[in-house]
Amino acid sequence: MDNSFEWTGLTLYIFDDLFRDRALSTYRVGRDKNGMTLRSLWEKRSEWGGMILELMKKNQTVHLCVGEIDEWYRVMFYTYGEGEDFFKFVRGKPPVMNAPRNCLISRAEFLLTEMEFAITDLMEPMRFGQSMMHRLFYRGPIRTNEKAKFTGGDYPDLCYKLETLINDVMHPRDLWKDRFFFRAIDADEDELCEECKEGMRQAFYDNGDEFEALRWRPGQENNEECGSRRFKYYCSESIENLDHIRPNYN
Repeated sequence: MDNSFEWTGLTLYIFDDLFRDRALSTYRVGRDKNGMTLRSLWEKRSEWGGMILELMKKNQTVHLCVGEIDEWYRVMFYTYGEGEDFFKFVRGKPPVMNAPRNCLISRAEFLLTEMEFAITDLMEPMRFGQSMMHRLFYRGPIRTNEKAKFTGGDYPDLCYKLETLINDVMHPRDLWKDRFFFRAIDADEDELCEECKEGMRQAFYDNGDEFEALRWRPGQENNEECGSRRFKYYCSESIENLDHIRPNYN
């Protein structure tokens, strides 16, 4: 963190057993419980004075992991006129790492095992998302779709990204389906019978079942004349078994 580092606009995650030797409820600032003055915090963690305290003051979103499993605190900084500045610690749920700029920092030479688990939990959604995008879209040295990049760290962001990708994939699919439909619907009677045309229209547009549309084939309307004639759009040898296309949701 040299002079070129931008110290504001960060989401800060601090890992420190700050309250190991003394219960958090014993720290009081006036009437406010679970608080600690800037001076008392500096005395307790003098090594924070050069960087961590400055980051805590300059950024609004500060999380503190104290070493217990799932024990996280939201840290808020207050300044009251001529009074002494202080920090308030509010117990909260484990955070998600979905901000554009994140900073993980610790004063310790080594982390407690619980802190290592907490970092793993923070990283897991991002690791999972990046791994999924890699499996779905990576093709050699370049990605086939720039929208597949995943840099967030929470599952809602991943779900939103996947929803966007699915919609982007469905749009050209619909264009190709429309192209085939309007080409086939205008086919002559000796190329595709009227029963098949109507069945195709219902499967593609009316019934609203994607799997039914995918399974549609000419000749499945139980029209004997269609099956007995070699229409351009129908050949019994080309009707493959499509049972595998419907996934098992169980």
